[in-house]
Amino acid sequence: MRLLKMWKTFGDNTSMHGLGRATNSSRIWKKVVWTILVLVAAVFSIRNCYETFQDYFSYPVTTSVIPTMEPFFYFPSVTLCNLNPYRYHYLKQEIRDAIEEDIMAGKSVQYQQEHFFSLFNSNYNVSDLPQNITHSMKEMLVGCQFTGRENCNESDFIEVPNIQNGLCFTFFPVNNYWYAFRPGNKNGLVLELDVQQDEYLPFTPAAGVKVLVHPEKEVPFAHEDGFVVRPGVSTSIGVRKIEMTHQIPPWGDCINEEDTKNDFNMFMTHEFNGYQYGYSQKACEKTCFQYSLQLLCDCCDASYPCFSGMGNCNMSQKEVRECYNIEVADYNLGNLWCSDSCRTPCQETKYQTSYSVAAWPSENYADNFNRSTAKWNLERSRTSSMTIEHLRKHFVRLEVYFETMTKTSIVASPAYNWSKLLSDLGGQLGLWMGFSLMTAIEFLELGLDFIRKLCFRPFSPSRTSDSTKC
Repeated sequence: MRLLKMWKTFGDNTSMHGLGRATNSSRIWKKVVWTILVLVAAVFSIRNCYETFQDYFSYPVTTSVIPTMEPFFYFPSVTLCNLNPYRYHYLKQEIRDAIEEDIMAGKSVQYQQEHFFSLFNSNYNVSDLPQNITHSMKEMLVGCQFTGRENCNESDFIEVPNIQNGLCFTFFPVNNYWYAFRPGNKNGLVLELDVQQDEYLPFTPAAGVKVLVHPEKEVPFAHEDGFVVRPGVSTSIGVRKIEMTHQIPPWGDCINEEDTKNDFNMFMTHEFNGYQYGYSQKACEKTCFQYSLQLLCDCCDASYPCFSGMGNCNMSQKEVRECYNIEVADYNLGNLWCSDSCRTPCQETKYQTSYSVAAWPSENYADNFNRSTAKWNLERSRTSSMTIEHLRKHFVRLEVYFETMTKTSIVASPAYNWSKLLSDLGGQLGLWMGFSLMTAIEFLELGLDFIRKLCFRPFSPSRTSDSTKC
């Protein structure tokens, strides 16, 4: 009876809506109606609070796109790869003989390529290739200008060796930064290149260069991510800078730069041709592939640094070739044992590109171009008078510039924080039951009073002790 009295007294005084009418109405039917209403409101509020908790623990994010006008940009790195990896006439005679035999036997182009690289791996080391076997920037670079005022040369490019592409070259002046202060094709990098098509391998199907615009510390994989620029045209590449901010778990799956270990990037632990690159997700995936290849096939992919001292995979051996192909398939499907270790960096810079082309050189410009390159031709023992057909067959003109000085920041941020969670919970409980934090304290006080009444009885002279405890 005391507990029932306490419950009625609580119903009269609590700040929770409806409970007082359910406990102390003068008529039975009113008590029944208000009790049902209170219970229904409690069910709905509990259900809605459960859904609110579900929303919170799904860790949603909101994405904001913020454009910012910048006074200048550091110019991005530009990586170039000739579509032909090696110069045919500088290969060893035995390799050239094998190529001719495959052609005469009617072998497929794919077979010719695989056979060539198998022989090449057996005869050469990608980190120590003979001079002239690859297309060098000194031989290819005809003209180089930045913002129309500053001349650049082959010393402003660093070499990026790759067994599939020979030598690639990244425009990155080591001694100073290059700045772009204005947009437009007159305020960027202009290159004129000789692709040396007369030195192409017989199974190289297309002529031109692969181009990739990327951040300076990011390992370039131009053969996968770049696009092709063909001879006989002037290609204008407009660049827009995008900075992305991702979230760490549980809102996302990014990794902070300070948390990246050297094991995640073989290009960080081993200076790649004298240059040390930073972390990127693709570099980590390539590192994972190389680790897996060494662990399961006991050899290295010649396209990437080999940090175990193992030799390159000999693709002429059937077992090695089968093992290698299995690892490539697992890599493409993301099934390598270390794939989950490669996460997106929390701060990431990308360069969005768009391009247009025009015939180059124009007929009236051809003579002018011949005169301007007379010294270049003389140094290479070439004729200084090249026909327009020859120019359009062998030469590429490339313009890289910022389309706009507006930087786009894409920022992912948590959509649900503690203050919003408490606000939503309070809104649901307040709407359905008039329940607040103070109401919760009132219920806590009631519970303590119940415990006290049940566990501690008042003093009675007939008892031998002051009170009896639970």
